[in-house]
Amino acid sequence: MRDLIYALLISQVFVQAADLRGIAGTWNSLPQFEGKPQVTLHIVLRDHQPKASLRMLGLTHNGKDDATLDAALQNLRWNGAALRFEVVVPGEVGKSEWELRPDANGFARLMLLSDNGVPAAAPPIFPMKQVRRGKN
Repeated sequence: MRDLIYALLISQVFVQAADLRGIAGTWNSLPQFEGKPQVTLHIVLRDHQPKASLRMLGLTHNGKDDATLDAALQNLRWNGAALRFEVVVPGEVGKSEWELRPDANGFARLMLLSDNGVPAAAPPIFPMKQVRRGKN
């Protein structure tokens, strides 16, 4: 019985790693800002765990509407259908939680779930396209 449990646990790790390989790579938003993707998400796998970074263009900060956010993502969690993660804005207090929900055709939806723990009432949703698959 114990061997069966170990086999099931190990198979779950391999299934999760295979699922994650499908989302590894570079994702660009379809909405553009000054001719560039408004959002770019890079996902890599290291030791079967996702690591990711995010770039958002055209944000409003200090009265300007052309700020850029570059952030390493934290607390990445894959549930088999979506990748959830947190973005902590450098120099700011608080964090936001996001979800990338890919489909089988290389497209995804990136959506804000909460900001500083408050659920997003009218969340921004970015349609995304996988422009480069990861090598992992």
